[in-house]
Amino acid sequence: MDTSTIIWIVVIAVVVLIALALIASASRRTGRKRQRKQASEMRQDTAEREESVRGRESVAAETDAHARQAKAEADAKRAEAERLEAKAETRSHDAAIERDEQHDRSRRADEIDPDHDRDHGQRGDRRDGQGEDEPRRR
Repeated sequence: MDTSTIIWIVVIAVVVLIALALIASASRRTGRKRQRKQASEMRQDTAEREESVRGRESVAAETDAHARQAKAEADAKRAEAERLEAKAETRSHDAAIERDEQHDRSRRADEIDPDHDRDHGQRGDRRDGQGEDEPRRR
């Protein structure tokens, strides 16, 4: 091989290497442009969805507030129900005591009443054996 052929081979090799380097560089630039475009689209999509996410968070916070309010109301109603149950139980107990006292007073009155028929639990006239509420027989 003569010198000019070797020079031509070296020049062609250098040109091919330069062409490959330019192609690789262009390819990297194209890839970066594509990545930049993709990142920009992702950021835009994220920004668009941000409003929707904030709206959902707002609705969730509102629902949570309603739930806490309902729970507080339920707790208050439960406390009121417990208070009323205790009050009803106290009143029922007081009424039972009063009923027992009334029964005792009635029994004591029956014991000291000379006209009370102890066998039949009625007030009666002991002389003729008939009660006051019954008409007298002739």
